[in-house]
Amino acid sequence: MAEKTSIKKNAFYNIIKSLLAIVFPLITYPYAVRVLGVVNLGKVTYAASIVSYFSLLAVFGVNSYAIREGARVKDDRKRFGKIASELFTLNLLTMLISLVLLALVTAAVPKFRPYALLIAIQSLSFVFTTFGVDWMNVVYEDYRYITIRSALINVLFLGALLLLVRQKSDYLIYAFLTVAGNGCIAILNFFYCRRYTRLRIALSPELKTHVDHLWPFFINNLTIAIYVSSDTTMLGWMAGDYAVGIYAIGVKIYTIIKNLFIAVYSVTLPKLSFSSARGDWKQFREVLRDLLSFFILLIVPAVAGMIFFARDIVLIIGGPQYEEAVPVFRILSIALLFAVFGGVVTRCINIPLGLEKNNAKATIFAAVENIVLNIPCIWMFRQIGAASTTALAELTVLAYCIWKLPRDREKLGGLIVGRDILHAFIGGIMVAAARFLSDLLFVNNILHLACGICLTGIGYLAALLLLRNPLIMGSLSGIRRRFKRR
Repeated sequence: MAEKTSIKKNAFYNIIKSLLAIVFPLITYPYAVRVLGVVNLGKVTYAASIVSYFSLLAVFGVNSYAIREGARVKDDRKRFGKIASELFTLNLLTMLISLVLLALVTAAVPKFRPYALLIAIQSLSFVFTTFGVDWMNVVYEDYRYITIRSALINVLFLGALLLLVRQKSDYLIYAFLTVAGNGCIAILNFFYCRRYTRLRIALSPELKTHVDHLWPFFINNLTIAIYVSSDTTMLGWMAGDYAVGIYAIGVKIYTIIKNLFIAVYSVTLPKLSFSSARGDWKQFREVLRDLLSFFILLIVPAVAGMIFFARDIVLIIGGPQYEEAVPVFRILSIALLFAVFGGVVTRCINIPLGLEKNNAKATIFAAVENIVLNIPCIWMFRQIGAASTTALAELTVLAYCIWKLPRDREKLGGLIVGRDILHAFIGGIMVAAARFLSDLLFVNNILHLACGICLTGIGYLAALLLLRNPLIMGSLSGIRRRFKRR
């Protein structure tokens, strides 16, 4: 029970953090896209897509690997400190290599040279990520600190954005501000994490062992970056900054919503890794079952809402100049369904079970598929083609990883309950009904969307209560117990 309470508390803090990551972009991003315009937004996004490939080399898959390995030895501070210093040293080396390679590629490729200053600014994220060692907070499940810190940084970013980004030519300042928040986090976290261990340079023989174990994580993350970012890179190369700007707003909204789901399943990784290491498969299954029930109940109505209310969402965020992004966002909404469950399989099942090689193989297939299909799809359909190949790549990863799962009932038996799927489709029907009623009541985009969210939320919750869904009833019982204690 204590384990479940801890997971729920951590998930609560992580959801709050992700809600902040949604609320603040809903304030800052609409302001930025209106001030910068489609073309300048496209420039910043295109440069970021180039940097993202080298960022993966800088990180080298350390975060997921460090969380898994750190969670297994976190009670032994001496062993943890040794592993942490070795991984920090390895990250310093890969960061320096990445910066040098990025500088060489930018100088060598004529198409990249006009974006050299933007690329240089955004490459600062390599340094900040390395020194931030945020994975330590996840290992020790210090989500309260992460949430408070994120709130403060978001407030600072909002103030700086409103003060410094005032016209289209300020896109360089905007690019700097997007990475400056990570800089503040890195400085705070580097000193805060001394409560866990003091990092030092550790050039030990174990570095090679870590590299051998990190390759599947690195290849997995790199190929994910390829099939996520290659759309933007190839779109910019083939169709120009305007197409990238239109595509960027659809991707941004999709990413914001996706990150909310990631916030929930990421807090389970230390617990699942610990249970797997101990061979406690009962707890392993219980955590996974609750997680999948929650996602099944939420993802279908969420995707339906994104599809039915896509025009309202895009126009509220970007304004009429971004209306071409509506079909992009609808396609990416379908991609979200595959991405969320793909994330559960790759991160919450494969990594704790040591099956990260399956993740790497799946993402390699998806990356090759994505790049090959991008050429004709972008040429014919521009940003809509790019969105379609992303959705197909996410489906490929999910399908391959499910196919490769071990048929072991002790570890993975009875995870999905058919009742949850039925209840989720009822939620989808509620969204369709809410859209119909909203059309009758409101024309204004904000009121139309707000009405749809309220009607869906109230109707779906009432339906789940009437159907006595176990997850909802269990949550209500937990709330009642807390009130009784008080």
